[in-house]
Amino acid sequence: MSIHNPFKVLRSLGPDVTINVGTGASQTDFLCYKVVLSLGSDYFDDLFTRDQECDRIEFPDMDPKGWELFYEYIYPHPGGSSAIKPPNVKDLLPWFLHFNMDKEVLKCDEVLSRFAQECQVYAVKYKYDQALKHHQTAKQYDLRANLSFDRLWKTLFEHLNEQEGIFDEVFLKQLICLEAPLEQTTNSDGARKLIMSDSFWSHLPLDMKERLTKYPKDSLHDTDALASWIAACIELHQHNFSKRRNDEDNSSVDEEPDPVMGFDHADDADEYVDVNQAESP
Repeated sequence: MSIHNPFKVLRSLGPDVTINVGTGASQTDFLCYKVVLSLGSDYFDDLFTRDQECDRIEFPDMDPKGWELFYEYIYPHPGGSSAIKPPNVKDLLPWFLHFNMDKEVLKCDEVLSRFAQECQVYAVKYKYDQALKHHQTAKQYDLRANLSFDRLWKTLFEHLNEQEGIFDEVFLKQLICLEAPLEQTTNSDGARKLIMSDSFWSHLPLDMKERLTKYPKDSLHDTDALASWIAACIELHQHNFSKRRNDEDNSSVDEEPDPVMGFDHADDADEYVDVNQAESP
């Protein structure tokens, strides 16, 4: 008695439904199998049960690249489905959520959480760059992985003295936009104030907090300026740490002027505002 290869049988039948994804120039038709879709998702199983003649489905608000990965994930090929990995989570998540595939959403969450935990072990610049992108995905879809990424950034700042070369201005700008989006409100006197999230503020070392509480009012709206300012503060923080470590017997170290902005706290205190006490709009 011969045993039929189910994959050959499936391919011999030919695709029986067209999935149209996207709009405009990116709009793409995908020829698919109803049986694959039904086995992969209850959404399609219910749909084809109700309408057996359905031969075209459109998802105009979704991404064609994501559909390719999704169909590859559910397609029953030898060796099992494609694995959920950090690089494809961003593309797969919208489809899992759209089709109420809770188990897969949980897997995505777990994958991103593990990635954040691995970054704490392997302190490599490119890992942190990837972590920023994955944290953005976790925030967008409100995943538990947010907590793991928050711990990652907290650990990173706690070990600031060991992280030379990590905090360049591009990295900091992305981190600020993600963790401490700049907003501003105007008081009755016309003064602007910077709104910084409590979680991001709690990550910063004390000497950086002291500098940031006197950040220039006329630059509060500028994310680039704040990223440059924090990068310079970090550089000074690391420089001072190295100086103290190499010259522990020197009990008095002259205060250095703040970098980039080049102002003296004592003389110009009235020109600055306390970001930690900023009012919410």
